[in-house]
Amino acid sequence: MTYILQHIDIRYEIVSLERTEVPQYPETALREAVVNAVMHRDYSDASGDVMVEIFRDRITVSNPGGLVSWLRREDFGKYSRTRNRVIASLLMRTLYVEKMGTGILRINRALAEAGLAPAEFQFDEYNFSVTLAAGPQKTSQKTSQKILAAMAENPSVTIAELADMCEVSTRAIQYHIKALQAKGQIGRIGPDKGGHWKVV
Repeated sequence: MTYILQHIDIRYEIVSLERTEVPQYPETALREAVVNAVMHRDYSDASGDVMVEIFRDRITVSNPGGLVSWLRREDFGKYSRTRNRVIASLLMRTLYVEKMGTGILRINRALAEAGLAPAEFQFDEYNFSVTLAAGPQKTSQKTSQKILAAMAENPSVTIAELADMCEVSTRAIQYHIKALQAKGQIGRIGPDKGGHWKVV
């Protein structure tokens, strides 16, 4: 986790006297992906290792060993079946595992709250991987349109108000605003407090 956080983008939010560091990907999703790979890999396969590949637009965590033989493909994400009971038992006693069988749900929930697309899971008989993309959700276009409409109607609308309107987190709104500003579709006139939005 230390290595990953050193090699992904970090942005800073200042909402009080102290700034808050916000990583490019939510730490919860990253931690779950890594812990799942360590917990569920096939340790009898010495031809590969748990791998973390960091790209500009995504992170892929992979491990040897596909789904356990007693879990059907159509049941993936519905039930939890561990390959390594001793390792799973040990990890359950640490701070890294909150509840067995909730990793996939927690990954996608954290990504959604950050305004990112759901994780992509790929597996066959021998390998398993999860990819976290840095891009927005597929519904981002609809969310962006709602933001533009709200800003046009009320240039003083706040991020919290936009989050309520769009039914997403404030972090997701900030992600969309940053993207809209990068495209030149909106601008900020004046300071954060007392300023207003301009839709171009």
